[in-house]
Amino acid sequence: MKAVVVHLSDIHIKAKDDKVLNRYSHISDIVNTYQNSSACCFIVVSGDIAFSGRREEYDLAREFIQEIVKALEPNYGGGVHVIVAPGNHDCNFSKSNSVRDILVASMSEGDENIDNDIIDQCAVVQEEFFEFRDHISTTQITKNNTLWYRYDFHLGDTHASFDCLNLSWCSQLNESQGKLVFPIEQFEGELEETSDLRFFVFHHPLNWIQQGQYQSLRSKIRSKSDIVLCGHEHYGAASSIDDKRNGASLVIDGSALQAHGSSEESEFHVLDIDLDSYEYQYSTYTSCNGQYDKTFSTAGQSLHVSTPRTTRNDLSVDNSFMSWILDPGANFTHPYKPKIELTDIYVHPDLEEISTEDGEMCNISAGSIIPNIEKRGKIILRGDESHGKTTLLKQLFAESFDSGYAPLYVDSSTINKASDTGLDKIYTRAIESQYGVSAVDKYLSTPMNQKIILLDDLDNLGVSDRFQRKVINYFENLFDKVILTSSESVGVGEISALSDDAADLSHYSNYRIRNFGNRLRYELIKKWRSIGNDYNLSSSELIARVDHAEKVLNNVIGKNLVPKAPVYILTILQSLEAGNPNTDFHNGGLGYYYQYLITQALGVANVSADELDEFFNFLSQLAWYVYNQSNTEISTEHFSSFSEQYSNEYARVDPGKRVSRLLKSNILSSRGRFLSFSYPYIYYYFLGKYFSRNLTDNAEVQSIVAHCCNHIYLHENANIIMFVTHHTNDKQIISNVLNNLKNTFSKHSPVTFDGDVDSLNDFVDKTANIVYLNSNPDEVRKSHSEIKDEIEESERDNEPEQRECENDLDLASKLNSLIKTSEILGQLLKSYYGSIRNDSKKEIITEIFSAPLRALRDFYVIIERDSEALVQEIESILESRDSNLPEEKRKSVAQRICYQVIGSITTALILNPAVAVASPYLREVIQKCVDENPTTGFKLIKLATDLELPDEVNISEIKALYEDNKDDMFCQRVLQSIVLKHLYFFKVSESEKQQICSAINVSIDYQNKIDFRSRGSKS
Repeated sequence: MKAVVVHLSDIHIKAKDDKVLNRYSHISDIVNTYQNSSACCFIVVSGDIAFSGRREEYDLAREFIQEIVKALEPNYGGGVHVIVAPGNHDCNFSKSNSVRDILVASMSEGDENIDNDIIDQCAVVQEEFFEFRDHISTTQITKNNTLWYRYDFHLGDTHASFDCLNLSWCSQLNESQGKLVFPIEQFEGELEETSDLRFFVFHHPLNWIQQGQYQSLRSKIRSKSDIVLCGHEHYGAASSIDDKRNGASLVIDGSALQAHGSSEESEFHVLDIDLDSYEYQYSTYTSCNGQYDKTFSTAGQSLHVSTPRTTRNDLSVDNSFMSWILDPGANFTHPYKPKIELTDIYVHPDLEEISTEDGEMCNISAGSIIPNIEKRGKIILRGDESHGKTTLLKQLFAESFDSGYAPLYVDSSTINKASDTGLDKIYTRAIESQYGVSAVDKYLSTPMNQKIILLDDLDNLGVSDRFQRKVINYFENLFDKVILTSSESVGVGEISALSDDAADLSHYSNYRIRNFGNRLRYELIKKWRSIGNDYNLSSSELIARVDHAEKVLNNVIGKNLVPKAPVYILTILQSLEAGNPNTDFHNGGLGYYYQYLITQALGVANVSADELDEFFNFLSQLAWYVYNQSNTEISTEHFSSFSEQYSNEYARVDPGKRVSRLLKSNILSSRGRFLSFSYPYIYYYFLGKYFSRNLTDNAEVQSIVAHCCNHIYLHENANIIMFVTHHTNDKQIISNVLNNLKNTFSKHSPVTFDGDVDSLNDFVDKTANIVYLNSNPDEVRKSHSEIKDEIEESERDNEPEQRECENDLDLASKLNSLIKTSEILGQLLKSYYGSIRNDSKKEIITEIFSAPLRALRDFYVIIERDSEALVQEIESILESRDSNLPEEKRKSVAQRICYQVIGSITTALILNPAVAVASPYLREVIQKCVDENPTTGFKLIKLATDLELPDEVNISEIKALYEDNKDDMFCQRVLQSIVLKHLYFFKVSESEKQQICSAINVSIDYQNKIDFRSRGSKS
């Protein structure tokens, strides 16, 4: 026997729209394909059935659901049943009153005195929903409460149940994440009910619950559920969660059936469960041209049910300490949520494991520490201050407690005595503060193998180095599992050397916290962009916001100028939010983000707004002073000397107080008696500021800037020019940079793709059919980020030494110069789009487009001259690997490899200028450039520029460009690559996908598989 679950969310039928209703009538046709003689079907709606509890919408929804049931009943011998849970849009807020408002506000601030009278008062806004539920239900409710009701079914030998939780009873019209309340302690009896297959159905994901209840509610639902069905966020996803403490469960987030009234975007999901083998298939159906197509589907997956779930301790974490655990450690603000919690934004860093025996290294996620703590036992985590060691320990505390352990956090700086008596007091105080005074005996009696000590900031132990080992021994005697953190400078060897029993610490697993790479930055961006009422956005709008943030971060942080650490990433994300009165980033210039980071850092040292100008001038002068030294570090004596000179010229400063504030803000860092700028972006920002202020009357500065423009292929020179142009749009600098670009590959004219590369068509496999694999943009972006991480890792290990050259540059230097110059000019155009004249913008854009086309001409000349030799070389490599490969096949494969290389390089060089100038503020000028240079090469770059933005695609333009080049197979393939990149990276409606793919002669494969990734309890 099998159960077929049709998961709907956000129905919102606002009127008898024939187009919508005809589309919905197709749902029953699809679901009937799953039927068999004994199958049972469940229509499960996880909330938001009507908008503002409107009765007319409920009537339409009831009619719609009843039509589905009527169409399904003849084919489902086990019956068709309707299960509904309420959402926030199911609340009729016109029935709210001041009493309800006061009660809701009080509960959201932590008032835990919730009784039936309060529940009845607050749930009055849901009267229409409950009338709808009782009218639509085809099954008797077995446990009925306003906040929790249950349906039970006996399907052959399987007892299945659906627990519906009303998380929206205290919803408000303008809702904030983290403010909902659910008194789970009142439903212990309901929690202990059992069944063979248990579903939990509710609307809001659990991270909308108030922080004091979130951990407990999540843990209890995970411990009792086999399948969770929820909605609200309009973004379909499915995850298999395997929690050590709470067992395994399948969580399905519902898409919106009708997110915005007559929206074209519409999705629903079907879960097909074999009740004999407990295998399931999950499928997503997306609306296209009035019908639904299967856009995602799994193969058979095992459903883990009836997993024993036991709690290994009955301790409770003190509320005030849990508030500290949930505190992200910085004052981040977000327009959609007043108070940001760690669970809103946390993403596990990657760790680099270093074996102390053979030096072998491997990378793991910090999320694997607790699931593997039994094997590792004792761990040292090392990292710089910005890497978030304390935040990681907070997360590990929550995860280990969720997994049944009894963790204890101790800040090493609080340990100032090494005697047993002194350490006993610290131990007891930690237990009292984290679990309560009454829990001390219970904690002390907890077996050693269930306890974990989290000893933070080891290099700040308040005892002398002679007693550090004794402190560690003390905790090792009480805890089997020890996790220590330290700075990069303190390693296992150093600690081991402090006593004779050095071998003890050699058993510690030794990790270094790695920088946040592209994949982790992408995950963090998604979390930040999903905070608060982003659920009002469509999935395409959400991806567009993520795309914008990702491009900014990759530009600001991806240049190795800013630390790739969460605190910097989050600070930039915070600056991106609309409505921030302290920033102005509408024009896309990167200089504003660097300035924001610096201003935020100075704020840590209480530098007031009135002092900022003087501090910025001081640091600009200091950057110039450092530039003129032979070393990036200066001694404290030189700093004092510089400060005295500055005081005489500008304003009096106290060297000691000044350096203290700059160290506190992390603008400067110290190494013994030497000082330096903490990070490259700070140094280059202020050096660029100095240069920009002194360009007109300082011949030395003019000479340096001109030299940097002429040798921009060197990293330092490119950084200097990039930051100078952040501060000024000086015409001479623009002219110098532009001339550099004009001189790159200047021996050749730009490729036009208008019959001048016909020879490349010989490499194209004309029989190959181009296929678009219908994919989730989120998964594509994640995979792309992982590939970029691998490439960057390889480049770091094999970065060639850069040298200045006065004669002809090698090919690598030419390409580097082209890319760097285009980036700088593109950023300059975006920063000063309102103050650079259109004729100048047109000249710059024309050259940004022409330079890579000249580079392609240079590349094609080499290919055309040596094409036969290149193919033969590849053939010989293929023959050495497989001597049995027929000669004809070998030649064909070699030609295809040549084409792939040529095509990839061509596409990359067309996308490079597109990325550089993609901006809605430059579109008009870009179009004028193409009008004056109407070659296919310019048109391809212009199209790529349009497709870099998440706007509606101009299908007619794509079709015309494809038709204009119908006799040029190579050009068509390049066009297809550019367009497919957009389809893979952005959310596009199914109907639009079909039109676009038809326009460029690409077929769509809908048979791709969704990837269910198992994730831990805090993923």
